[in-house]
Amino acid sequence: MHFQLKFVSYGGAKIDSDSIKFTYLKTPSVDLTDRVRPFVQATGIDIPDTQLPAGDHMLRVDIKDSDGRVGSTIFFLKVTP
Repeated sequence: MHFQLKFVSYGGAKIDSDSIKFTYLKTPSVDLTDRVRPFVQATGIDIPDTQLPAGDHMLRVDIKDSDGRVGSTIFFLKVTP
């Protein structure tokens, strides 16, 4: 699958792509940051070819901007076989 997530900054601030934290929310949670980091840019995450197991997956992304403001989102992926 091609996975894309876009970042939006406001007020002239820049996205601090080094601050990203990408977490798979399950028990226990899994830090996916190191796996995703090569695909992170100031405009977002773009993974052209990734494989995910079938099922429901809850993910969280945390990131900061150059003014120190933190943004986060939690989203669900439903992968069908």
